[in-house]
Amino acid sequence: MIGLDYVSLTRLDLSGCTEVTDQGLQHISNLAHLRAIKLDRCLRLGDASMQTLGAITSLGALSLVSCARIGNPGVACLASLDGLTDLNLEQLGRLTDDGLAALKTLSNLTTLNVGWCNSGGGGPPLECMPDLKKLSMCALAIPESAFEVMCSRSLLTSLNLNNCRVTSSRTLDLLSRLSSLKCLDMGQCDMVTDDTMAAISHITTLEVLALAHTHLTDVGVQNLAE
Repeated sequence: MIGLDYVSLTRLDLSGCTEVTDQGLQHISNLAHLRAIKLDRCLRLGDASMQTLGAITSLGALSLVSCARIGNPGVACLASLDGLTDLNLEQLGRLTDDGLAALKTLSNLTTLNVGWCNSGGGGPPLECMPDLKKLSMCALAIPESAFEVMCSRSLLTSLNLNNCRVTSSRTLDLLSRLSSLKCLDMGQCDMVTDDTMAAISHITTLEVLALAHTHLTDVGVQNLAE
């Protein structure tokens, strides 16, 4: 049993262990020194398992990619983990804006991935996360108000907006406020056109720019280079 025999563990990766259940995960509750755990694609884990994780206050990093049974009640259990700095909730189809709102207590987050969740436009409470450096919001609808809060996170160095639905072209002008941004992914974004390239080109700190599968033409590439 993990909980009894490996009490000194600091990192645990159970990714793809599709037979691990909520009951089985209870055995890690005694791992008081656990700092990081990956449970990606553990398809039988549900909201009840998050109660176990919420009690491991030593956690600094948690990844739950594609844990399809985990939704708002489960994510709410993570609100007690105020020591988390890295949280990956990508592809949690049952996670909506109500569940994302529970993340407001995680003020120490520096890395957050909520891509492909079922957000209706509110998104995570970024105003409560002043230290964010890496943010992924793939495939979310981002209203102008949320985009403005996101662009006030001055420490952001990496931003993934792949396949996002940005509701106003004016919001792209706000990206220039991200004075530390080095990596930007806006692939598959309908808002990326020849006309909007000027806004992106104003981000002078960029080192990596991904614009795959957008509507750019030669004109847009020229605007980027000028």
